[in-house]
Amino acid sequence: MSETRKDWDDARLEAAFEARARRAGSPPPGFAESIIEGIEPGPARRPMMPWAAAAVGVALVVTLAVAVGVRPGPIVPTSASMTPGSPGTAAPNPTTASLDPLGGPIDVPAALAIRDGSGANDRELAVAGFLSPLPTLACPAIFGPRNPTRIQCPQSFQWLMKDPEITMTASGGGPPRGPALHPSFALVDAPDVPIPASGAFEPVPVVLVGHFHDRRAELCPPDRDGEPKCSDTFVVDRVASVNGEPRGVVTALRNQRFDDATQRQVTEEPVDLVEDVDRLVIDQVPGGSVLSRQLVTIGQVIGIEPILARDNFVPYVSNQATLLWLVTVADQRAEPPVARTFAMFDGSNWFGEVTVNGMRMLERSGSAAPPISSGPHPSDDPTAFDFAPTSILGVPVRDIVTAMGDRRADFNDLGRDEFAIRAWYVAPNPAVGCEDPMAPIHPPAPPCDAARHWLLDDPTQFGTEVGQVRRDPEHWPRALNPILPIDVPFDVPATWAGAAVSPQPVIVLGHFLDNRVDIYAGSNFFVLDALAWTRDGAKRIDTVTRLTSAATEDPMSVLARLSEASPNEALASWATVVDATDFAAFEPRSAQGMPEFGSGAPVWIVRRLIANETDGRGRLAIEWAYTADGGDRVWLTETPDSDPDLATTLDLHDLDPRTDVVRVYDYPQLLTGVRAPRPGETFDWRLVYHDLPAGMAVAPASGAREVAIRWTAGACDKDWRLLIHAYQPPTIHVQPQTYGDFCPETTVRRVIVLVFRDPVDPRAIRTTRPDECCG
Repeated sequence: MSETRKDWDDARLEAAFEARARRAGSPPPGFAESIIEGIEPGPARRPMMPWAAAAVGVALVVTLAVAVGVRPGPIVPTSASMTPGSPGTAAPNPTTASLDPLGGPIDVPAALAIRDGSGANDRELAVAGFLSPLPTLACPAIFGPRNPTRIQCPQSFQWLMKDPEITMTASGGGPPRGPALHPSFALVDAPDVPIPASGAFEPVPVVLVGHFHDRRAELCPPDRDGEPKCSDTFVVDRVASVNGEPRGVVTALRNQRFDDATQRQVTEEPVDLVEDVDRLVIDQVPGGSVLSRQLVTIGQVIGIEPILARDNFVPYVSNQATLLWLVTVADQRAEPPVARTFAMFDGSNWFGEVTVNGMRMLERSGSAAPPISSGPHPSDDPTAFDFAPTSILGVPVRDIVTAMGDRRADFNDLGRDEFAIRAWYVAPNPAVGCEDPMAPIHPPAPPCDAARHWLLDDPTQFGTEVGQVRRDPEHWPRALNPILPIDVPFDVPATWAGAAVSPQPVIVLGHFLDNRVDIYAGSNFFVLDALAWTRDGAKRIDTVTRLTSAATEDPMSVLARLSEASPNEALASWATVVDATDFAAFEPRSAQGMPEFGSGAPVWIVRRLIANETDGRGRLAIEWAYTADGGDRVWLTETPDSDPDLATTLDLHDLDPRTDVVRVYDYPQLLTGVRAPRPGETFDWRLVYHDLPAGMAVAPASGAREVAIRWTAGACDKDWRLLIHAYQPPTIHVQPQTYGDFCPETTVRRVIVLVFRDPVDPRAIRTTRPDECCG
């Protein structure tokens, strides 16, 4: 064939499928029945119609009947919203205002007249009509980006109609004869229209609030034959009533992902309260009302808001399970009223409005909430801190206003720096419990909102503001909701006496950007390391917390082993020991990179306060260290802001005059030692990777457990790391690496011998592609 082969793009593939469907015609008698024979619909599944296979891509036989006349019920304004902590439950919420300014409801012909009239716009409408069922059909694959305004199979078979027409029966179906429009339920949970096992499929009277000419229609693919125009789609922002029964605003929960490890659906729980989210958006639209609310994962959001594909941040969030709130609000100040959509990453300060041109970023702030406790507020004591220290272990003591101001001004520089904060502390109310209590051993996580910890610059603040950790510190500078990890002793005088609250003056040590807290939300949470001072006296800083009785090693020997592995001197140490089976629950992120601690002896986790000089400013920050009880290996954070790496290596010093040290990082624990070649020792080299002037080769050495490694690189590089990994046993990856200067004009060959615990085949050795930095 002389023609050069070209790959088909999405548009060409889609056109081919549609053309094929048009040519297919009707299937032979009994074909559809034979395909679906034996498929029984489950209790939560819509049954597939016997005519479903023939329905795709071909015209349906129109089966019409007129049901008993049923008029849609009136739209009933409601102030329902989702109760905090109870997704899907309706409860009063002042942010969901009346929809009276929309007027109506109007019927379908009136809505179509507005859609097709001159000066068509995206005004918000309340439309009453009859909703036909949504069948389960075998539809062609969808190519290209998804868009809420794009009506395709099977949504193209669902209608909002003026009259209660029967558009489907068990044997066939077709479009309605009277006025009808296509609704899109991409933003809300669609009303259920029952499909009986036999007979006619009755439509359901509904009132839907939404609009035509949605801003997302501009991002639709070009119009195609048989596919409705995207601008004609009625995008539903709220289901106001079904069968005459009013419906409140309920969060559409799409916060599930499939976990490959467990092969199960996992629900990602949000940090933010619904009431905080609603109040945040309503502050941007005074007098408005929440129409719809979605909780989605980052992997779903571009299919709902296609404009975010062009955003300079959203498409690059690596964790596809990250949660994002999408809230649509009726702006009733506009004439006519329109819908506006706001987006917010859960538990963060990333907040803005989604517009036709992309994100318009906003400051995350909100109006003060009603008091969360009744009774008199606590009074301030101006002498409470008269005898408090002004620094703790060299960390200056700040109030919350100063600490947040410093952090905001130097966010990139401060990182995980240690803060000593002077504040009034209020513990969680012991009379209030969490709906879903945490397991006894769990990572640092925000407590349930009814049981928050509080740090206040002014004790009289308590009970007047909620959600401080979720506010922008520029707007809410005088309070924090800290996270108190389960292994931090916190002996504070009682802050509650029944319903009466008594804040206590404290000085605490802690940090932001904790690597145990969710990667995105971690920057917002202040995680406590120690209680440094209370009014009844100074506290002992260094602590040992035992979460298991199985550990036998003396804590001092553990600290000595960690101190030997670290180049930094510890000003304070906070040690915790847990069972290996609990390690992943306690530190889930770190456990992924250190699988050796998932079984066997208990694990010591030590936070060390160090003076770190790597950035030239002598910062005081936390260094994390890990070791097994009675073990000899140590994992350490190389800098306070990095993830832990193996710190105990097999070192070979003075390999040759041009090599000071080779450190071997035996991650999978395959080796017992490393040595230099013996005088006169020769090797039968096999090239593993060769790309002059760099390359690597392997060879058998003395005995079945030794393999020689040779690599070629610059003579000026004198300090080397050899990284050993076993990603897919029995394959062993060996990667030479250096941080020295690259000097290709002068190269040397270096040879070392690895001594394995078990016999090894040199042919199992692989390497990754060398580059300029790594030799």
